[in-house]
Amino acid sequence: MPYAKPWGRTREYIEVVREIIAREGPLEHHGTHYDLPLPGGEGKALKLNFHPLRNSIPVFIGAIGRKSVQMTAEVADGWIPIFFSVDHFEESWGEHLEAGFAATGRTRADLEVSPSLSCAIDGDLEAARNLVKASLLLYLGGMGSRKTNFYVDLAHRFGFGTGDNPIFPDMYEASLRYTGASLGAAQSIMDGGAQAAFNGGGGVVVPPESRGNRCGS
Repeated sequence: MPYAKPWGRTREYIEVVREIIAREGPLEHHGTHYDLPLPGGEGKALKLNFHPLRNSIPVFIGAIGRKSVQMTAEVADGWIPIFFSVDHFEESWGEHLEAGFAATGRTRADLEVSPSLSCAIDGDLEAARNLVKASLLLYLGGMGSRKTNFYVDLAHRFGFGTGDNPIFPDMYEASLRYTGASLGAAQSIMDGGAQAAFNGGGGVVVPPESRGNRCGS
């Protein structure tokens, strides 16, 4: 469905959340994207019916796009970047962070950074690597479309996608097969067609009722 002006919507959504938590009175918000209560409807302005421990909570935004990161630097308390790279931090996001800080008179000290990092624990190093690869494959291959994938764009900004650091051309199709295999494995168990099935995402799928016995043995 159409989703016009995503940054404006996100910015205003954060404003609404902060107004709710502040609990200064029944919520009446009449902005560009959200009009609360709904005009002409039967609803009325409401006030949060419990008392939070504080009237302001930190707002963290998960963002990797250039404009999204800039908006995060403007209005958020924290930032959750996926596939964080210390080596390529400045060249990937530095100017966009600085533009956001400058717009509201903030500095980097005003934004907490909480990066997402993949972790796989296994005595077999190659097996652990394969688990992380499977997760990366889903994002780099299965998210978005063949033409537009923001995660692939980020990987390019990190320096991958060149001859020595390839993002292979059939990744999108491979990701669909990987995801489909995982869903197919789960469905075969749910339908009663199998007692156990290999999961393309790693591991073996078994019925819930048999997990305790398997773990115990």
